[in-house]
Amino acid sequence: MRTDSLNLSPSFLSEARQYIVSEFGPDYCPSKPKVFKSKSKGAQEAHEAIRPTSVARTPQSIKEYLDDKTFKLYELIWERAVASQMNPAIVERTTIDINTSDDYYTLRASGGIIKFDGFLRVVSDQLEETILPRLEEGANMLLGQITPKQHFTEPPARYSDASIVKELEEYGIGRPSTYAPTISTVIDRGYVERLEQNRLSPTDIGVLVNDVLTKHFTNIIDYEFTARLETDFDTISEGKHDWQSAIKKFYGPFKENLENKSETVKREDIIKKREIGIDPESGLPIIARIGRFGAYVQLGDWNEDGKKTNDIKPKMSSLEKGQSIDTLSLEEALELLILPRVVGKNVKDEEIIANVGPYGPYLKVGGKTVSLPENYSPKTISLVECEAVIEQADKVNEEKAKPIADLGEDPTTQGQILVKKGRYGPYITDGKTNVSVPKNMEPDSITRESAIDLLDKKRKKPSKRRRKSK
Repeated sequence: MRTDSLNLSPSFLSEARQYIVSEFGPDYCPSKPKVFKSKSKGAQEAHEAIRPTSVARTPQSIKEYLDDKTFKLYELIWERAVASQMNPAIVERTTIDINTSDDYYTLRASGGIIKFDGFLRVVSDQLEETILPRLEEGANMLLGQITPKQHFTEPPARYSDASIVKELEEYGIGRPSTYAPTISTVIDRGYVERLEQNRLSPTDIGVLVNDVLTKHFTNIIDYEFTARLETDFDTISEGKHDWQSAIKKFYGPFKENLENKSETVKREDIIKKREIGIDPESGLPIIARIGRFGAYVQLGDWNEDGKKTNDIKPKMSSLEKGQSIDTLSLEEALELLILPRVVGKNVKDEEIIANVGPYGPYLKVGGKTVSLPENYSPKTISLVECEAVIEQADKVNEEKAKPIADLGEDPTTQGQILVKKGRYGPYITDGKTNVSVPKNMEPDSITRESAIDLLDKKRKKPSKRRRKSK
């Protein structure tokens, strides 16, 4: 469901209030239903808020019918919906001072003492206060444990998905339907990468793209421009504004600026390049730079012009997650340049090479590649371990190649009907036509008749024409 609405239907509010009174008591239910208003500039409130269809369907009552992820999602929705209609908690903010017997040290704790739990009865994890025990003034206490801690001032936390969405809402940029795709797009294009705790960090190529756009397309990379464009789109969709004039107003200056920058801005002015040090073995410089697929290090000076003169391409290796060309050390660069690494040879006298590609670490032997499991590193994996990984991959591929079922000859094509495992799931084939096994069917229980029917329907279905790229 797509909505950032905070509206709840009268029927749900009535049901929720009855449930709260019956389960927790009248003290937990406010005198009248609570109504909330969105603070988001671009809120789309045509829909109702996301809520359970019935308060009576508590998370525990339907847990046995849901998988773990679905249960946690439903529990979150149910708890927030019910808690939104409960009385607030009453927490007394308190500071407790504890003096040593000689009054030389004073230990202080700040937090809260719960006077009335209110909505916390349902969502206790929403309490941001440190809960303190109830103490009497002048009471004697015994020291249980001393834990020394050192605190350092930390920089502001990096954005998470939630904090980015909050920032976009404040600037009036995007809509609920575009928040997730926007974040996915910048990650897929390599402009941003996920760190620990789902924090997002810009990559070298992301910083470069941002620098170029903010320097040469200032009027486009502007919060107010983007928010204003969103508003224009809304008025166009409502029929209050002419789309041709809106596009003309934007595209004319944009095209002129783009053509101008295409002629005046050179690749050499944009691409970042940094000499990190000298390789102790070859004496060649180790250079970090940004390429089409991100930041990398190379051994020796070489650029795209080397292709024209057929110069030998130097050894190169992509930077690892969390590394940057601005902070990369010589030791880290040398470690990266270990790859691609010839681990050894197999019994057929073929070299086994360990490397990292766009889709992660892998082994290459002969004409095939094998993905490397997460518990192995291409920099340290041994020849014996390589052979075991390759052998296991061969077994898996052989197993995948075996048909799940052989259903005999197809009456139309006279091809053998097989149920097989595919990249996107099980499918049925007669050698010419392929059709996915429906989700409501078990691959090993498909009958010949149902397979023939599915293949016939697929043949009669008009093929989708692929749009030619311009």
